[in-house]
Order: sequence, then C-alpha cells, then structure tokens
Amino acid sequence: MGFIPFLAFDMTSTIVVLIITVIGIYWFWLKPRLSSSNNSNDILKTIRPLKPGNELVGKPSIASHEGSFVDRMLHSGKTMVVFYGSQTGTAEDFAQRMAKQAKRYGISAAVCDPEECDMEELQRLIAIDKHLAVFCLATYGEGDPTDNAQEFYEWLREDG
Repeated sequence: MGFIPFLAFDMTSTIVVLIITVIGIYWFWLKPRLSSSNNSNDILKTIRPLKPGNELVGKPSIASHEGSFVDRMLHSGKTMVVFYGSQTGTAEDFAQRMAKQAKRYGISAAVCDPEECDMEELQRLIAIDKHLAVFCLATYGEGDPTDNAQEFYEWLREDG
C-alpha cells in the first residue's frame, strides 16, 4: 500500500500539534516582548527619568578627563559609576552594557578603569545625591585580580 503509519495524523493529533505550536510561538517570541514592557516586578521602574539634554552613555570613559572621578561625575551630572577590572575586555564590555541599561532607567552612568582613578575618592561619593558605585571585576589564573585592578585589590586588602 505504500502507507507509512507513523505519518498518519487524525484530527485530534493535528489539533494537539497546532496548540503546541501556538504555545511555543507565544512562549519564545511574544512573551519576552510583552514582559519586557509590562513587568510589574521591576524595582527600577520607580526611578524617574533624567531631564533631556544629559550626556549619552556611549561617550568616552569619564576617567579619560583630568581631575578626580567624583568631581567629573558632579560636573557631568552622573549619579552612577561602574568600575571594571578586565584582562580580556569582557568585564569592560559588561560594564559598558550595564551603564547603557542604567540609562534606560534614567540613571546617568560613567564607566571607569580603577587603575586610572584614585580609589580614596570613593568616600567622596556621598557628595553626589543618590549615588551608586558598581564593580565588575574579573579574575584570572587562580582568582588573581586583573592587571588594571591589582592596585585596587591591594588598597582593599590594606585599608578594608
């Protein structure tokens, strides 16, 4: 007869496959889009957006200017600083992405290399209203700090 029994679907099997397909499309394609714009559990929704005209996150690192990083943050209106310790660039990329995500929630963020900043200045962050410091620090070898975070690591061990 040339008939392959496992390819034969009755009406019930066809409906079940159709329902599973529709649920799969909803779960993998529509649900992430709907939940990203309508997530009631998102704590960051309470943060108010900044006034238009503030600097964009994608500009050069705040550490590339002269002076203390806290003074530069005060001058540029930034309230969040993300420090990165990276050997291969992964932590730096993550810090940049985190700063861009913060911008979505109205937080103006700066990305800094701890090697280029005086970490004694961390105590002066209280001069910035609603300040936040984030540290994205990678390790290499057997948990050793990266080259650009070595000095910060030693400072923490001595003063911390």
